[in-house]
Amino acid sequence: MDLELFGMKKVELSANHQSLVDGLKAYNNDKNYRIINDIIQGIEFGMVDQTKLLCHTQLDKLRGLPEVVELLKQHLFVNDPDNPFRTRKRTVQ
Repeated sequence: MDLELFGMKKVELSANHQSLVDGLKAYNNDKNYRIINDIIQGIEFGMVDQTKLLCHTQLDKLRGLPEVVELLKQHLFVNDPDNPFRTRKRTVQ
């Protein structure tokens, strides 16, 4: 969906978010995954919290794209305790 059609404007990105968008665009250049396009658009329009929520809800799709997961870990979920990609250890009771 093109958010500019609804009157939304792209925001100026931090260097970290710009690196994420550039990396995702380079990865998605010939593949055209919808989930990656949605993440790119969310970041470009300043909807970072909504984009993080999208990553949580679409985790099953993203786990099949390890390069994308690494980009998201490095640039979107840095030091985030709610990181959906962190490894969880099971405890035995």
